[in-house]
Amino acid sequence: METGRILLLSCVFALLVCYSGTGVRAAPVKITFDGCKPGRVGLGTDGPLMHCCPPMPKGPIVDFVPVRNMSKPLRVRKALQCLEGEELEIYVQKLRKGYALMRALPLDDPRCLEQHRMCHCAHSTGAYTCQGVGVDIHFGWLFYPFHRFFLYFHERILQHLLGDPDFTLHFWNWDNAGQGGCGKPGDIIPPMYADPTQHSTFHHNRHNRTYHPDLVVDLWVDAWNETRLPGGFSKEVTKARNLETMHWAMITLKDAPEGFSGRVYRAGYPRVTPYVGAGTLEVSAHGALHKWVGIDMDDFSFAAGDPLFYPHHENIDRLWDVWRNLSPNNTVPNDPDFLDAEFLFYDENIVLRRMKARHALDMSAFGYEYEDVPNVEWLTQGKGDAGVAPPADEMPQLAEDLSELTLSDGSERTF
Repeated sequence: METGRILLLSCVFALLVCYSGTGVRAAPVKITFDGCKPGRVGLGTDGPLMHCCPPMPKGPIVDFVPVRNMSKPLRVRKALQCLEGEELEIYVQKLRKGYALMRALPLDDPRCLEQHRMCHCAHSTGAYTCQGVGVDIHFGWLFYPFHRFFLYFHERILQHLLGDPDFTLHFWNWDNAGQGGCGKPGDIIPPMYADPTQHSTFHHNRHNRTYHPDLVVDLWVDAWNETRLPGGFSKEVTKARNLETMHWAMITLKDAPEGFSGRVYRAGYPRVTPYVGAGTLEVSAHGALHKWVGIDMDDFSFAAGDPLFYPHHENIDRLWDVWRNLSPNNTVPNDPDFLDAEFLFYDENIVLRRMKARHALDMSAFGYEYEDVPNVEWLTQGKGDAGVAPPADEMPQLAEDLSELTLSDGSERTF
C-alpha cells in the first residue's frame, strides 16, 4: 500500500514538473531524431498521420555556434520590391537556378526542398517527443529561434548548390505599404515567386487570389472562418487594416515580452490549439500570410515546400530584430529552459548540427543583416485612426498560463 502511495505521489510530481508554469522547471526542449514517429496535424487522434521524420545521420552530430567571419562584411538581405535593374535580373536568375538544383537532389537527401518541407512538418506535428509529449515549435517562445536557424541553413544550402557563398535570400516586405524604404509597396506577392512558367520558384498549390499580381495581401484574413476573396475589401481598407494589425503586433504589447515571444514552452508541455499561446506577431500577420497564400502554405506540414515560405519567414526574422530595437523593454526570455533549447539541422555538407536557442540571438553572428526599411507607417499610422476596427478587438486571447491549455491528446487539464 505504501509503495503504491509513493508511486502515485511520484507520478503527480512528474506531471507538475512537466506542466506547471510557475513551479519546478521541467527542462529545455531538446530535439533528437531517436524515436521520431509519424505526427498529427492538430490535437487528438482525428488529424491525419504525417510521416515527416528526417534521414538518420551517417556521422556524428556536431555542436554548432555561429561565428561571424570578421574579414567579410555582413551580407544584406534586401526588400524584394526594392531590387531593380541588373541586380534584380541577376538575383532572379540565381534564385531560380538554386531552387532548380535543390529540387533535383534525391528525395532522401536532407538538403532537397522536399526534406525541408518535412523538417518543418516534423517540428509542427509532434513527431519529435520530449518527456513523452510531442513537440511543436509554434505557439510559444521557440518560434523565432527555430525559424532563424531553419532559414540560415536553407540559405547555406542554396549558396553551396550555386557555388556562391555570397548569395543572399532577400525578404518579402509585406508589412510595407509603400511609403517607406524605396517607396515601392511590398504588400503584394513578389513577382519572382508568382510566375507559373518558372517551376523552380512557383508553387501550384496556392489560393487563386495569389494569381492577382496587384492584390494587396490581407494581414488579417479570418484564420478561423472563411477567408476573404479578392475584391471583398478595397485596397485602401485592406492597407489600413494591415497597418493596424502590425501596430497591434509590434507596439500594443511593447512592454510585455511574453506577449510578443509567446507562451513559456518547456519539455513535456502539451501541444496547444492554434493559435493559443502564440505571440502577437505569430498569431496575426504571420498566420494571416500563411492563410492568404493558402492551400499548402495554410498547412504547417506542407508550408515549407513552397519557396514563398522562405522570404515570408525572413520578414518575420527581420521583424523579430526590429521589435527588439523598438524599446529597451523588448527583451528575449532569459530563462535557461529557453536559452538551452536544442535543435538539429543538416548543413550544406549533410553534417547534422546541434545548436541552442541562445545562439540565435545575435543575428550578426550569422553573417547577415537586413536592409533598413523604415517602418513609419505601422509605427505612426496603425493606431485605429483610419476608421477601420482595430484587429485587436478580434484577436484570440493569449494564454496566461498552462491552466488554460489542453493536453496533447485534446483533453483538458484537470490539476
